[in-house]
Amino acid sequence: MATVHATVQSAADFWDQIVVPDFNDSKDQPADLRKAFHCAISLFHMCDWIFMSDEAQVCHLFTYKDPQGTTCPVTKRRRLPKHFETYAVSSN
Repeated sequence: MATVHATVQSAADFWDQIVVPDFNDSKDQPADLRKAFHCAISLFHMCDWIFMSDEAQVCHLFTYKDPQGTTCPVTKRRRLPKHFETYAVSSN
């Protein structure tokens, strides 16, 4: 059995060690659904790492739009993905 060494201790570590390799695997083999799924999960969990690394800064910098279209500050971890959804929609 392989030994796993946990070295992911920050959002930057998670990005470098998890997200980028998952993205590259998915990009290199676009027909592999498992690799695409891993990439999507890694990107989703990047929000957790960003929020936990500096909650005060995240709450200060990030916003999202509520169902009524009001811009709200991100004050909880579960709201951070809403910021990226809003940004993705507004940038298209």
